[in-house]
Amino acid sequence: MEKDYLLLSQILRDRRIELGYSQRSLARVVGVHHSTINDYENGFKRKWDLIILIDLCNVLRINFVTLLILTNFLPLSYADDELKELINTRRKHEREKRVICHFCPLRYFEGERYGK
Repeated sequence: MEKDYLLLSQILRDRRIELGYSQRSLARVVGVHHSTINDYENGFKRKWDLIILIDLCNVLRINFVTLLILTNFLPLSYADDELKELINTRRKHEREKRVICHFCPLRYFEGERYGK
C-alpha cells in the first residue's frame, strides 16, 4: 500500500478543528511557525519532521502508532484485530468503488484502546 499523505493531513486538520485550535494556536503550542501547520494540512510537504508529528499527536491526543498504521506508514501487522478489521473494510470498499463517505478514523482515537 502506498503511504497516504492526504489522509494524514486530513486527520490532523479535522482533529485540530474538532478540538478548537486555529493553525496559529496549534503552532504556538507545538513550537513551530503557523505556516508549517498550514503546509502539513494542505499536503505541501511530503517529508514530515518526526518530532513535529509526534508533538502534534500529543497535543491533538492522537495515538501516534495508530495514525501511522491508518495512513500506511506502518504495516498492518502492527495493528490489533479491531483496527485491522476497520482498515480491511475500508480497503474492500475502495476496491469495490462503492460510493461511501471517506473513511474518517477520528472516532477511534477517542477510546481507551486507541486514545492517549
